[in-house]
Amino acid sequence: MQYVIYGIASFFFLYGIILLAEGFYTTSAVKELHGEFKTTACGRCISGMFVFLTYVLGVAWLGVFGFSAVPVFMFYNIWSTCEVIKSPQTNGTT
Repeated sequence: MQYVIYGIASFFFLYGIILLAEGFYTTSAVKELHGEFKTTACGRCISGMFVFLTYVLGVAWLGVFGFSAVPVFMFYNIWSTCEVIKSPQTNGTT
């Protein structure tokens, strides 16, 4: 689990650097370098890669949310079943 956390932290560090680079290459920083406002091929490539990574991250987050809901659902069902078994019915039958 420790290595998973290290991997996620390094991925988000890389994600932040890509976001910074995308902001640099697609905003007024390019205007200062080239004299006119235009996007470079590098800016388009980084922007496309950033959109793709954002999509993958969103799908992965939905997967993490879905898989983390399964144990909670199972725990709730098992707990409810144990509570029903623990308390006898009031009509006298066991």
